[in-house]
This record gives sequence, structure tokens and C-alpha cells, in this order.
Amino acid sequence: MSICVSNDGACTEVIARADKIDEHFLNGLVDELSKVVLEPHCIKKILVEVISPKLEMDILKSIAVFKRAVEFKLHRAHIAYVVTGRPLDHLATFVENYTSNRGMSLRFFSRKPDALDWLRRFGDVQDCRRKARYAA
Repeated sequence: MSICVSNDGACTEVIARADKIDEHFLNGLVDELSKVVLEPHCIKKILVEVISPKLEMDILKSIAVFKRAVEFKLHRAHIAYVVTGRPLDHLATFVENYTSNRGMSLRFFSRKPDALDWLRRFGDVQDCRRKARYAA
């Protein structure tokens, strides 16, 4: 798994690559996103692009991961989650509803331009320049 984070203070863009999406991957992603949300200058608009051909999650594991995300105060962010490499499924709809009911602004997209359009409702998200790398 590798996660690349770009942030210029106006937005944060996260690109994550993995062979499969599972609980370990998503918990690592939550850890990285929690660091971004805690930064004092961050406007808390996050574009997450996950490139993975395989999903190995069920509803109970998803609830555990996204409950943890709310505990890390990710509910203070607008998160556009782009899935590349496989189609969106019923789990994405469930997670959107689950997080929305807990005050978290999270939407799943299959196309990055659609995700950027949604984030623009909350302000400009174009200039992500500062680079940092995390690999697990």
C-alpha cells in the first residue's frame, strides 16, 4: 500500500494505491487523513483517490473503520472519495448514509472530475502543491 498526500493549505489530495481494499488499508488511510484534519491551516476539503481492483470489506468492518474516522474528527472535513479500478457497489451507498448520520460529509465517486465539482461547492480545490509521502 502507498499513500501520497499533497496539501497547500487550500485543500488536501490523497492518492492511495493497493492490491486490495481491506480493514488494514482503510485504517492506514484514516490515520493519514486524521493528521491532515488536525493541521491548523487546513480548510478540511479532502479528495481521496483510491486505485485498487479488489474490495475485501463487509458492512461490520466498514462500520468499525468509519466509526474510528468520526472519532478522529474527520467529521469536520468534506471528503470526496474516488474509486478507480472497480465499480462502486452497495457498500459505498451504505457508508455514505452511515457517515452522514454521524455528521461526516463523505461522498463516493467513480470519476475524479465529479468529485472535484462536488468539493468546489465548499471552495477552490485546484492548487495542491506541497508533497509528502507515506508508505506502509
